[in-house]
Amino acid sequence: MNLRDYVSNSKELNQFIKQEEGCDIDEGNSILGLRWDINTDEIEVKFPHNKLDKSASWTKRKVLQHAASVYDPYGWISPVTLIGKLFIHKLWTQDLAWDEVLSGSLLEEWNSIIQTWTRSSIKLPRVIISNSDPDTKYEIHVFVDASQAAYSAVSYLTELKGEQRIRASLLTSKSRLAPKKPSMTIPKLELSGLLIGANLIQYLKKQLNMPIAHYYLWSDSKVAIAWTKNNKELPVFVRNRVNIINKNTEKVKILHVPGQMNPADIASRGCTIEQLMADKLWWNGPDFLLKDESTWPKTDLNESCVLTNESHLISSSSVPNPPSLQPMMEVERFSSWNRILNTMTYVLKFITKVIPSAVKLFGNSTIHWNSKAEIILFRIAQFENPPTEELHYQLKLYQCDEKKLLRVQTRIRNAALPYETTHPILLPRKTHITSLFVLYTHTKNFHCGNEQTLVELRKTVWIPKGRTEVKRIINKHCFVCKKMKPRPYKLPDFPIYPSFRVNKPNYPFENCGMDMLGPVQHRSDTGNVEKCWILLWTCLSCRAIVVDVIKNMSSNTFLHSLRRFIATNGCPKLIISDNATTFKAFSTAQETEPVFI
Repeated sequence: MNLRDYVSNSKELNQFIKQEEGCDIDEGNSILGLRWDINTDEIEVKFPHNKLDKSASWTKRKVLQHAASVYDPYGWISPVTLIGKLFIHKLWTQDLAWDEVLSGSLLEEWNSIIQTWTRSSIKLPRVIISNSDPDTKYEIHVFVDASQAAYSAVSYLTELKGEQRIRASLLTSKSRLAPKKPSMTIPKLELSGLLIGANLIQYLKKQLNMPIAHYYLWSDSKVAIAWTKNNKELPVFVRNRVNIINKNTEKVKILHVPGQMNPADIASRGCTIEQLMADKLWWNGPDFLLKDESTWPKTDLNESCVLTNESHLISSSSVPNPPSLQPMMEVERFSSWNRILNTMTYVLKFITKVIPSAVKLFGNSTIHWNSKAEIILFRIAQFENPPTEELHYQLKLYQCDEKKLLRVQTRIRNAALPYETTHPILLPRKTHITSLFVLYTHTKNFHCGNEQTLVELRKTVWIPKGRTEVKRIINKHCFVCKKMKPRPYKLPDFPIYPSFRVNKPNYPFENCGMDMLGPVQHRSDTGNVEKCWILLWTCLSCRAIVVDVIKNMSSNTFLHSLRRFIATNGCPKLIISDNATTFKAFSTAQETEPVFI
């Protein structure tokens, strides 16, 4: 054996190898980027303590280099590194250049972060199992949690000897920064935590070569757990992740844990080094992992935990919801936009006459009342059908402070167009006010088509799925267009096939049809151009055809062709035709002058 390098945590074995092979034993070895102290059998994770001179200027480039120098592939100190990741994420939102010097509150915040890195390194035991007894079994427990900052998963290996759990040790953890989207609610982030927890279980199944008796996935979110157990229709975002979670956790028990017992909570919020080293919950997991399963936390998950409507979820979005208001009238009573607008105008006029102070809000002229009435009607429509969180994110909705209306930030915001066009008012689908306004725009533009109506509408309002909604409203409610664009009568249904078409005949052409086509010009033997016709016979059962060329359409010529057909294919019992003149003349001749065939 040509031994190049060797190291062990056994001093006797190291001494033996050194004497026999002459190898130099380094007490501080690097294993996959982490330092291994063979004397204490511990893995060391280093921090960049005092790595940069205090007098140096901090830039985004140096901050990123400093934070990324902490090498923690297994996520043992992910709560500490999370603080640096959040600060780097904050720098990206400030739109700073790579070499622009930090100043002000950003510099103070970064200095306070690096001051918490009081240790140059931390050491963790390399061995997490007490013995290699073949009768020993193990359990994997993965805890997940989420906050508005991040979502995380942390795994623990529990050692079982018989029915008794004797030890629980930290295996690995994963954390992800929460996306800054208005549609990302806390339950959705908790579901994302369950997703990385399920993926972590799949990873551990492949990597750990030991008998794992059970796998457990713990979360403190009842809503996220209920989603995974729900068979009802769910939103697309939720449904896609639930399918992956259920696929990766076929033999995994998904359980609920109280928030104060969840060790993943610290990984989703972050902490300092000293706080992490003193946190027994992080390093060993909750105390119930070493107790009997009957003492574990139990929580009933009923149907009330299942929220399929995103408007019911607690949102972390900064986009405000439409202001609450009570409708002044029953809008369903009105059949046109002009009527409901005039009625609302008279209501505002009455209010200003009764309450003089209302003039500041609604004005004192018909023009002001008419404009305010239109705004109020749009607000009523937004109140009746408020947008979902997903729609908030897709359309980049924001609330106009002056009119208290939700507006859409379109892609043509930089165009030299009116503000009402670049930031149109959101008009929800399937509301009576929307239908009246679409019909009003359609009628005002002389009953133009669906596309032109949509173009005119988008000058002031934005209807989600507008093309479909405009088409539906015009086709259903515009009676002038229905009258001017009538549809042809519907063709009758095809009748059933008669028995002679579907039953097996005794011989071909027992039941047949015939027709004549032409004239067809051809050149005769003498070189003259003459006309001829084609008599076509077809079997109604096997669809075989017989073609006969005749010189004219007289009844005698047809009679000779019929005789030739019968002589070749047998006498048919039923012949179907279109009662052409030739066939009728033959029938008349047959009645007055019998012909025996």
